[in-house]
Amino acid sequence: MTLQKQTSRHGKQLEMAILTTVWEQINKVGYQELTIKEVAQLAHTNTNTVYRHWQNKAVLVLAACAQFGPKPKNTAFQYWKAAR
Repeated sequence: MTLQKQTSRHGKQLEMAILTTVWEQINKVGYQELTIKEVAQLAHTNTNTVYRHWQNKAVLVLAACAQFGPKPKNTAFQYWKAAR
C-alpha cells in the first residue's frame, strides 16, 4: 500500500483557490445564496481559514470581483486629470 503525500496550499495558491471558488459560485448561485461555509468546502479548506483572510462575505466577494471582474479603462484620477 502506497501512501500519497498530502500537500497543503498556503499563501497565494490558497488565496487564488478561494477567490476562484467565490467567483464561480457568485456567477452560479448569486450573492444571496453564497455562503462562506460552501466556499470553504469547495475550495478544500475550512471556514476559519477564509475568515482569517477576509472578515466577511462582502469583503470576500469584493476581493473576487477585484481579481476576476472587468477592469475599468480609466481610473478616477485619470477622469479628474482630464477634466482640469
